[in-house]
Amino acid sequence: MSVELPSDLEPFVEQRVASGVYSSQGEVIRAAFSLLEERELIQEIKAGFDQIRAGQFTEYTPDSLPRFLANIHAKSAEFAANRAR
Repeated sequence: MSVELPSDLEPFVEQRVASGVYSSQGEVIRAAFSLLEERELIQEIKAGFDQIRAGQFTEYTPDSLPRFLANIHAKSAEFAANRAR
């Protein structure tokens, strides 16, 4: 996939490469998308806390806990796989 940056962002990217902080334009773009993913995850976490405060949650019992933990493990593995792309 090829992406064309708006001309007003090109100097920003070039400055980051010239500073030596990033070795290529692609690395700058990857870092930007990584931060975007992180920000979206933080928003999802905040929404989850809002749901908890509003009483919108499920309580788990010792019997249901293994299923709950397996679900968390699967979701975290999926998130890690998507982040690695």
